[in-house]
Amino acid sequence: MQSRDALPGVTFIILATFLVNYLVNLAGTDEPATPGINPESIAATTQPIVEVDLQAIRRTLSPARMLRNDAVDRYRLEIESLIESGEDLEARTLLTRHAARANAEGDRKSLGYILALIGEISFEARDFAAARIYLDESLRHFIDSGDPIGEAYAYMQLGRMHIKSRSVARHAAEAYNLMLLARYQLSHFQYDAAVTNLQRVVEASLAIDRFGTAASALTSLARAFRSTGRTQDAEQALFRAAELHAASGRDLIANGILDELHAAGVDPYIVDRHRDAVDTALAQFQADTRQVVQARDYRTLYYQYRNSGQDERAWSFRVQAAQALAQTSSRAMYYRQPDVMAILYNSNFAMANARRYIDQARSLFETQGADVLAERAGALESSIF
Repeated sequence: MQSRDALPGVTFIILATFLVNYLVNLAGTDEPATPGINPESIAATTQPIVEVDLQAIRRTLSPARMLRNDAVDRYRLEIESLIESGEDLEARTLLTRHAARANAEGDRKSLGYILALIGEISFEARDFAAARIYLDESLRHFIDSGDPIGEAYAYMQLGRMHIKSRSVARHAAEAYNLMLLARYQLSHFQYDAAVTNLQRVVEASLAIDRFGTAASALTSLARAFRSTGRTQDAEQALFRAAELHAASGRDLIANGILDELHAAGVDPYIVDRHRDAVDTALAQFQADTRQVVQARDYRTLYYQYRNSGQDERAWSFRVQAAQALAQTSSRAMYYRQPDVMAILYNSNFAMANARRYIDQARSLFETQGADVLAERAGALESSIF
């Protein structure tokens, strides 16, 4: 068993220790307390287990080198500069236009590969819901057109998507568990250790777009700073937490933090300056929300017209949906995310799915004599955990 698989046990030990201390204090007895676990011992023994490896996160999040395929190489070259500059949604819009053209021309093979490429871009950007839609659709086109190499290619990309989603889920769980440990350390006056761990939680959470977790960690970090007399650092942590809450549409929480800082005597000019930043973040959230809703409406029209046999008109709405999303900020797709326990639980199925898809890809490549691609698909199994 890998050490990171012990994360739920670490959390249980910490929470159990809290409960024991609470019950003993509540009883008010003069009898000697049941020997507990030394906080320093807990910190020492659990630290390696819940440590967040920021380098590992960066490796996970770095886009993999795009798999070569003659059917889509020209499209890859066309979007390469957009991907490098982080304009994933623009790249998806451009490819959606190409997909609409391929559909109009009846070029099912090109359509399948373009959709697979959009799916790849989506999961590299951690938009796993969109990636699944595009890759499943790509797979259907390959199956319907009798293209086993394309079918294997889609299976391989589905495997890579599940590997990626599992990695992100594990990093999210590691960050969350480290935050629990840091809060335990904070409650037991281990301020230096708590500060170090909370700062790592913030960095790790922002790297995987878990803005709510980062904001929560910043609030705890402010408490640690205040406890050690670092008042200015505490204020900066709270200002940053307020802006993250605002960027996620949590206006009441964001403004509540600023109101508390104002009531605590923080310079009103500084508070007002950060309130402007909060208002700007909220305005961006509202604008993005409108675009996302519009994109959803366009997608609904796409399915309606496609189901009625009006393919050309349907695809025009799909292009408009992509264009609407391209006008949002890069943060738009991460506003609302499931609880960390939900994504970790769901990622358990990702491991089995990844193995199944990769096995299917390798088998199909082998039957078609595509030995290089079969070997490449098989090599992905080492990434499944």
